[in-house]
Amino acid sequence: MRVGGHVWIVGLLLLLQAGLGEARQSPAQRPLLDTLWQQYRQTYITRDGRVVDRRLDRVTSEGQSYGLLRAVWMADADAFAKIYHWTETHLRRPDGLYGWLWQPARQGRLRDANTATDADQDIALALILASRRFDEPAYLRRATLLVKAIRRHAGIAVGTDWFISAGNWARSERIVNLSYFSPAAYPYFQRLDPDGGWDAVRRLGFRLVDRTLALPGVRLLPDFCRVTPQGAIRLLPDGARHSNAFSFDAMRYYWRLALDCRLHGPGAMCDQDAGFQALLKLFRRDGGLFQAYTIAGRPMSGHTSVSFYGALLPLLEIRSPALAAQLRSGPLSRPQLQKIADQADRYYDLNWTWLGLALSDGWIASQTPAPSAFPIHPAAKTH
Repeated sequence: MRVGGHVWIVGLLLLLQAGLGEARQSPAQRPLLDTLWQQYRQTYITRDGRVVDRRLDRVTSEGQSYGLLRAVWMADADAFAKIYHWTETHLRRPDGLYGWLWQPARQGRLRDANTATDADQDIALALILASRRFDEPAYLRRATLLVKAIRRHAGIAVGTDWFISAGNWARSERIVNLSYFSPAAYPYFQRLDPDGGWDAVRRLGFRLVDRTLALPGVRLLPDFCRVTPQGAIRLLPDGARHSNAFSFDAMRYYWRLALDCRLHGPGAMCDQDAGFQALLKLFRRDGGLFQAYTIAGRPMSGHTSVSFYGALLPLLEIRSPALAAQLRSGPLSRPQLQKIADQADRYYDLNWTWLGLALSDGWIASQTPAPSAFPIHPAAKTH
């Protein structure tokens, strides 16, 4: 679905400029991003490189991946090296992927060694970018191994192609999380794994999102669903182990869609709706967004989440500038973000508000080289 009119045309031009590497960074925003990063590093990243969710007293591969991406985009070589070393030492599995959950109560052992494909992909992308940013070939070699491990140990066949499952544990049931679909990363992965079919994964992922929203009664993306061998979408039943609602998982898809558009311009699905218009209607109706909805659009919570606003901001800037401005003057304003940054239990909010601002203001695009800057299929040697 295309957003018509002058706003869309202007917005698309801005996105294409960002995708070509032209920063839209406001001079006032870089200090804010840096301040928020330094406070986050002090509060949530330990000296040995653990990114700690202090509210739940745990470390996840997802949290480590956010730390690595933010460190490389802030050119913080020291933080990146520490986070990466801890992740390799404590979360790496024999198959090259990462276990998702580690807690101090387990005496330094993984509580759950199953994988989360979003984290594995984000770590791989961070390593690719860091190899150039910090001039460290070892990062690129590790990224190559990781990208191939994702395909081999988290991939599922779909027709003549393949797609990413939610993790090693999800392959037999063919469970996917469409917010794990990371189209912006796949042109980079294709360079490292040219026989891996990552371009086809990218095309298929967009089709699966559209097929999901074409199901009767579905207005919003579910957190988890199933994909049949033929590529049909099957919704999870109520009471399933994994959420079939629209909540903290599914909301991340819009940030990933915007990242793809910012980095890759004309080849990106900049106009894909993915339920965004339905979400805008709920936003306008209720004056904000709740933490969870049924996929039909019924609120399941009376609480709002600033994480949602951070993830949605980059697309809101283009498709609903008035709502974006409302967020920037309210929950995403500097005073409000500073209040959150001063707290020790807002790990998730601080990640997604930072990622949303950094992408919206052009900082991420300005700090991310094009895929062509990386060699094709470097030797995948361990170190």
